[in-house]
Amino acid sequence: MEVIPGSRFVGTTFLSARVASYYAWARAPGELYRGEYSSSLVSVDANTGSVRCAWSATEADPVREVIASFYPLHTGESLGT
Repeated sequence: MEVIPGSRFVGTTFLSARVASYYAWARAPGELYRGEYSSSLVSVDANTGSVRCAWSATEADPVREVIASFYPLHTGESLGT
């Protein structure tokens, strides 16, 4: 995905009646996730196709980085079982 350099697409959501956005998860290089999951997120406007916002887990402030690490550490995604 061009918005988060070096990342790869791993999943998306369907549109809801409430929000006209697609949410695409992208795994950025250096993320703790090793499998088919991700913490990085890109929001795309469903009407125009433009990127509303992007959040890379590898560029997060330290507090968010620690919080985002809980799940991959707990499940063994980051360091193995």
